[in-house]
Amino acid sequence: AEDAGKTVIYVNQKFTSQKCSKCGYVSKENRHGSIFKCKNSGFELNADLNASRNIEVLGKSEYFRLMSTSQSLHFNESPLTGGGENGNKLRSFSEE
Repeated sequence: AEDAGKTVIYVNQKFTSQKCSKCGYVSKENRHGSIFKCKNSGFELNADLNASRNIEVLGKSEYFRLMSTSQSLHFNESPLTGGGENGNKLRSFSEE
């Protein structure tokens, strides 16, 4: 995907096969082979499909976290030179 110019986001897959993609309940007992059945909500789905939905949510969450972090890093710096009323001041992009 990266070679094709696509964004790749790595997520921790831990517990994605044990977590209910509908209610969020996590238990080893939720997964039995290829069948996922939540002990909390009764939600039932193919185990791989359930895990892939959890991975999708994690990926989207990480993407938006990264986007908000990168947006907060864009700021306008005034040079740190002495003198003048605005000397030695850093301004954020929102102060204009």
